Amino acid sequence: MNTSLPAQFTELAVYGPDGTLAPAVASQPVYSSSTLAWRGFVLERHRLPPGSVPLAASPAHILCLTFNRMPPSSISWHVQGRHVRGQMAPERIYLRAAEEEFSCVWTVPLDILFLSVEPRSIAWACDMLGVKGPQTLRSHLDCQKLLADDEQSLRQIILKLNACANGENPGGSLYEETLLLACSLQLVMLYRADGRSVASPARASALPAAKLTAVREYIWENLTRPITLEDIAQSIGVSTHRLSVQFRKTFSITLWQYVLRCRAAYARRLIGRHQGMSLADVANDSGFESYTSFFHAFSKFYGVSPSNLRAGKPEYFLQNFTEARKR
Repeated sequence: MNTSLPAQFTELAVYGPDGTLAPAVASQPVYSSSTLAWRGFVLERHRLPPGSVPLAASPAHILCLTFNRMPPSSISWHVQGRHVRGQMAPERIYLRAAEEEFSCVWTVPLDILFLSVEPRSIAWACDMLGVKGPQTLRSHLDCQKLLADDEQSLRQIILKLNACANGENPGGSLYEETLLLACSLQLVMLYRADGRSVASPARASALPAAKLTAVREYIWENLTRPITLEDIAQSIGVSTHRLSVQFRKTFSITLWQYVLRCRAAYARRLIGRHQGMSLADVANDSGFESYTSFFHAFSKFYGVSPSNLRAGKPEYFLQNFTEARKR
């Protein structure tokens, strides 16, 4: 398949009638993340006149946030044969899932933010969370659904990524890496294709959803710093014991295992993107207290040592990952 796109167009892509990739929208972005080399992610802001996009499928998941409020019945979508009509609101998130046939017509100008996420980023997040079943997402275009706490958290992550793409990044590339990984995790938690939340209602936590969201946000905001379970519990105003018990009931892993998985996943992105970075620096920048703890956590979660992964044996990594997760 031809994967080249005309340079003068967007990097957002859909499959054309002949199976080659074509621009998803016929406009140049106001700004984009193209200079930031976000592997697996593309963010672009567009200002579009009234128009339409023809029926096509995208190889990537595409999230949308609008900056302008639209009047009722000013946009309609067709997704996999289903028709949805309504409006887009700035406080809501809209998701076009990869490989689903989609078309859209809008009757007013749009000031819109697109975030494209490759399926492999979702697959890594599913693996990290221990998700069983489909590692895909479903489209989310429900105009009437109010944002839950987790969706509000995802929206804030996307807006922070938007600030990075617009040159307003106080934290540098490491900060961007944590945001990208946090985005993948939130997408899996919210929009899995089988319709089930990772935090299953059958194991619903006694802690309010807002506090669980605050826990994840605190971990990601402090991932590269030394943190303890006491720090996390104090940040949301509950006891360490209560938080640990309720977190495990909700996610079927301990809170500290979740912290280590987040750090290991972050380290994996650093290894993939920064070939000249020493593994000792990877361990330090990922928040591990020592190289030994980094080595053991990484090997446990990924089934291969950091050095062997860097040596370039992805097939070895894939073969051993399932067995590693059983340990």
